[in-house]
Amino acid sequence: MYVYSSKVVWTEGRRGKLTCGNGFKAVFSPPPEFQGESGPLTPEDALVASVNMSFATSFLRFAEQERVDLRGFECSCNGIMDRLAPQMAFKRIVLHPRAVLGSDEDVPKAERCMDLAEKFSPVRNSVRPKVVLEYKLEVDHKKGPERKDKAAGV
Repeated sequence: MYVYSSKVVWTEGRRGKLTCGNGFKAVFSPPPEFQGESGPLTPEDALVASVNMSFATSFLRFAEQERVDLRGFECSCNGIMDRLAPQMAFKRIVLHPRAVLGSDEDVPKAERCMDLAEKFSPVRNSVRPKVVLEYKLEVDHKKGPERKDKAAGV
């Protein structure tokens, strides 16, 4: 079992400071549509980002295990919030991952990694709204490795 922690401290108005157990710190506020501010991290953005990061790290882990020649990866994510009687809630979260692969032989492996990441992403499996995966795979037929630093640019 793993335990993750965070602490929020109210600072003023509807703004506060977030400190996560791993040391990450951020100022937070509700979004403007809920009488908050533009700019600080919002709980809504944090939830959508958590689903996105969890899927991405799961995919990258499986791609490494399957030895996929991964030339690039990015994933955008949209959370659709609406009034679900009687309260507001996310009704759907849509992931749009895009992977650039080194060869056609990597396509089936990458498809499997997408499926595994969708199935085993811990944060994705912890949220109630439907999470939809709409991925895109591309093959980079250029010769030679043009890999970017995996930590940079993603």
